[in-house]
Amino acid sequence: MTRSGRPTLLLCICLLLFALVAGYPFGIDAEQRALDAEERYLSAEFENASCVESWGTSSPVVEEESSVVNRTGDGAYVEVSHPYFYGTDSDEVDGASEAVYRVTADNETRVSGDTVVPC
Repeated sequence: MTRSGRPTLLLCICLLLFALVAGYPFGIDAEQRALDAEERYLSAEFENASCVESWGTSSPVVEEESSVVNRTGDGAYVEVSHPYFYGTDSDEVDGASEAVYRVTADNETRVSGDTVVPC
């Protein structure tokens, strides 16, 4: 290979690597997307719960947490713990949901998790 061809080859390799990883969810991005998806899940569950009078996706006693636990060709698997609170006519609860999400370039899928709505 000539000296003049090396920069072109290097550029092609860099572009190829960038194209391969551009759509792959990494670390913090995958973790935040999974937390956002869990917040949407909790919101939908509480909005549709007839016995819940008040609710929210924050808590003064629990913090949100997330961690990438596995990466595959299909995306990243992220464990999340998301705070919530709700009130019914007889109870007030602060807690955190536990779930696992598969995060791909296009979406976040709840693979498993607990149910938090009391009714």
